[in-house]
Amino acid sequence: MGNVETMRDYFKLLKSTLETNDLKDKPERLYNCDEAGLSLNKSSGQRVVVPKRFKHAHSISIATSEHISVHCCVNAAGHSLPPMLIFSGGYPGGAYHKNGPINAAYATTDSGFMDKETYFQWFEKVFLQHCVKERPIMLLQDGAISHISPMLIDSALKNDVILLCLPSKTTHILQPLDVAVYKNMKIETAKQVSNAKMLKSDLWVSKKNVSSIFKVIFERSFTMACITQGFKKCGIYPFDPNAIDKTLLFRGGNDVNADDLDLSLNDEPTNESELSAIEDNTSSNTENEPEHIVSAMPSTSNTGVTTVMDLEVGADGILSPIIHTTSEATQSSNEIELSSTTICPPELALSAIESALTPRKKRKYENAFSSNTMVKGDVVFHTWKNLKISCTMSSSSSDSTLPINVSNESINSMSSSSLNVQPSYCPEPSSHPLVKAGLIPDDLVSVLVVPKTKDVSGRTKRRKGDGKARILSTKEIQEELDSKEKRKRKTEKNKLKRKELREKRKAEKIIEEETKKAKQEQMKRLRELKQIKSKTAKNEKQLKKSKTCGDDTKMKQFTIRPLLAVGMHHYGRRELSVGSNYHLEAEPLNKYDSNAVAIYDGSRKVGNLKREYAAAISSVMKLNLAKSPYVIRPIESSEVKSRKTGPQQLCHLTFKGEDNSEDEIRTVVKSHQCVSIIAS
Repeated sequence: MGNVETMRDYFKLLKSTLETNDLKDKPERLYNCDEAGLSLNKSSGQRVVVPKRFKHAHSISIATSEHISVHCCVNAAGHSLPPMLIFSGGYPGGAYHKNGPINAAYATTDSGFMDKETYFQWFEKVFLQHCVKERPIMLLQDGAISHISPMLIDSALKNDVILLCLPSKTTHILQPLDVAVYKNMKIETAKQVSNAKMLKSDLWVSKKNVSSIFKVIFERSFTMACITQGFKKCGIYPFDPNAIDKTLLFRGGNDVNADDLDLSLNDEPTNESELSAIEDNTSSNTENEPEHIVSAMPSTSNTGVTTVMDLEVGADGILSPIIHTTSEATQSSNEIELSSTTICPPELALSAIESALTPRKKRKYENAFSSNTMVKGDVVFHTWKNLKISCTMSSSSSDSTLPINVSNESINSMSSSSLNVQPSYCPEPSSHPLVKAGLIPDDLVSVLVVPKTKDVSGRTKRRKGDGKARILSTKEIQEELDSKEKRKRKTEKNKLKRKELREKRKAEKIIEEETKKAKQEQMKRLRELKQIKSKTAKNEKQLKKSKTCGDDTKMKQFTIRPLLAVGMHHYGRRELSVGSNYHLEAEPLNKYDSNAVAIYDGSRKVGNLKREYAAAISSVMKLNLAKSPYVIRPIESSEVKSRKTGPQQLCHLTFKGEDNSEDEIRTVVKSHQCVSIIAS
């Protein structure tokens, strides 16, 4: 529920800011930014007809379920800056920006929501580039933690941008984008989804096509009339605190009439209903006092000045003591005003911190201080140590290291007499952006450092999200795609070159192997031809010798049949030529069969005899009684008997021998039943 007093304080701050910076009549310098989720799967809320037995009407999802946010910025003059789409996980592939909004920016985070790095990048790359050039300008934003960072404050100070955060839980009343523009955007989104479903039943919007759908939604919902109406309803321009929807302030059942509530910036309430509302809000604020302020008991001195010491505990656990002094005249009124705030002296600050420590932790700090070591993971120790060193330096007794106990009277006397006295320990001026903005004093800069996390191995870990934020404009996306395409073409070119080189090397290797193989075959043929020539010469020599000796021994021609030739297909032939003359040679070195007999056509091997026939012919050859070469002739065409041996062909063998050797040859042939011998 909105708070009336909070609203009045906000409008007071807004009015003073507008008047101080002369922005009241310059709507083009008043900006508002915010992000919203873009869901294309939500129902449009239209009425549909379903059977009576159905309790719910379901709709089909048409888009990706990943969370996608849109961050938009508008000004009171009705103009909008280019939007930014935030994807979760990573960017979509391809040219996802081509049909998107003009000059739109694109970012990615782990969850799809805004974070500090992304918001700062948007402020630098989008907001400062497209906003008006006149200065100063004011940027209204909600108080989300992602919208506040030291880098952002520093950049805003440099560029003369006023950052004004809206009060908590009031953006539905005070933020123009939430009041008018985003409401219109959601209606337009539902309308576009409904129309798309009617046109195409199997419609599916991928992550890559979201930007093209959002372009239509953005152009139709972010109109000048809608934007100016949002600033008007929020009372920003024209400035009118009573222009807001007051009924939203009393959602909790309060009976106060919203029409009777006046938010005009007067010093006192105008009616009883407003008084009661303020009293209720004051009591609720008292009950919900922040837990990070630890207040000590106030004490009053003789001079009528009350001193209150607060220990402010920051988000990182750092204690920052502050002294507030208030006079009696100020306390008598209903409003308590801060008369003076001074930086606490180191002695008093040390005592305040030690009073909040347990005895065990205090002993731990003192032991670490005396041994000159650090307490890992304890940021309060850094503050305590700095104050301890300051007290040691400023104290007159250098040997005193005991904690200082200060009573209420000493606090009063110290605070009343030392308001204008600065401690002897003065830190050098800092360039920290929070110091420039006046949010923290200089002496807390040294302790406002988030310690780096380390793993067990001692190596420093990189915090999640550091340096990962990156926003891409449409131009940058196109340049990146062109660069990627250029790299792709270069890679393909290099790949093609490497492929051609591999093929060239492969072809050269094949040619080299073929040349080597051909050379080996040639050498083998030469050896075989040499062997044949030597055998032929030997036989001719023997024949010539027998003729010259005048030997009357008669010669006979022996025919051994039938023989079976096999394996012709291994040597490039299906069968033996009938008209050709082939001779046989034994192959005693054959690793498969020591009795193997091969068929040769000159110097070329063309087949083998089958194993049992080869054994018979091999035994005849071993007699060494032939006086002529062993000539083999095929009887009929080949016939394929098995897939393993290939074609088989019947042949017969003829050779010449002496007449007196017939009996010996017949005896050997008869021992093999597969063949027979004829002598003529």
